Amino acid sequence: MLVFHFAHEHPSVRSFQSLCGNREEDHKWWFVEDHVRPEATDGDPDVVVVHRMKTPTPEWVSLFPGVPVIWVAWGDDYYRAFPGLLERVYSERTRRLAFFLGKVSITWPRLGMWMMNGGHNGNRNPSHWAGRVKMVSTLLGSGFPALEFLPPGVLVLHSWYNAFDYERFGSLKVRHDAHSIILGNSGGLSGNHLDGMAMLRGAVGPEQDVRAVLAYGSKRARLSIRLLGWTQFGQQWNPLLKRMPGPQYLKWMTESFALVLPQWRSQSAGTLFLSLWIGHRIFLHSRNPLFSVLKEKGFKVFDIEQLGEAGTLTPLAESEIEYNRNLLKLKFNNEAIHASLDDAFDGIRNGLK
Repeated sequence: MLVFHFAHEHPSVRSFQSLCGNREEDHKWWFVEDHVRPEATDGDPDVVVVHRMKTPTPEWVSLFPGVPVIWVAWGDDYYRAFPGLLERVYSERTRRLAFFLGKVSITWPRLGMWMMNGGHNGNRNPSHWAGRVKMVSTLLGSGFPALEFLPPGVLVLHSWYNAFDYERFGSLKVRHDAHSIILGNSGGLSGNHLDGMAMLRGAVGPEQDVRAVLAYGSKRARLSIRLLGWTQFGQQWNPLLKRMPGPQYLKWMTESFALVLPQWRSQSAGTLFLSLWIGHRIFLHSRNPLFSVLKEKGFKVFDIEQLGEAGTLTPLAESEIEYNRNLLKLKFNNEAIHASLDDAFDGIRNGLK
């Protein structure tokens, strides 16, 4: 079987490429950053795998008409591919902040749909590739937000990323004296930080501090979140403003016992997995598809609405940390990815066109 992969550079993609090198199929890769257009030198592929539906990979799909497509969906490409999903990203507080910052496409999502989709209806399928998708590899399972925009009967596959690197992070664990709470994972408005602040305000103890990750993202949003956090928490507001080397960042992560993610959309699953492994008590918004997925798989994660309940903002027990760790090892490993690949390619061989 000949498999063509269209991808953008990313460590997760390179790890998956290495994994595919141990399989019996013939895997050929094209990375956008190499500026080389895909071509069939030994015949058309049996299947095309697209690792991010972002220019120019959707256009590359059209080079091989009739070949089934497997979409390995990221945490952002489906929101960009289908602007109709924008209404499910920003809270009312975030929309008001966006208006103040001059980001009217966020304040009025339908305007944002129009701007992102060339004036077309935000729910319209990109005709040159959406109808070709036969399978989707996603962490979100049946909760994948873009399924409604794809053809009927699209198969949902186990995530082909997120095989956690247990050896690299083996002994990494939250410190016993950790007293910090991490709010959000970037300085972008999709993080809905203001909602997190409102929920944390009455829950944070006097000896705890709040750490927002503001090392990257929109400059205007980062500045606004930084100032608003200071007005809410005063000396307990301790945002991360600069990027850190990897080992230093991991140490910084272990100094916190909780992670609060107010976003409504799925993003930064890698950070979420790392937090599960470290042993953070994780609070997710119930609208975030990752919340339902992790709960269904048995992980101990919590609804962000529980922050208002007495005694909830406390470290996980050691038994709960080990429970989440063992579940990560069981659910997200290379063996599970290989099994999913076997199912996918068997379906192609059996005539899924």
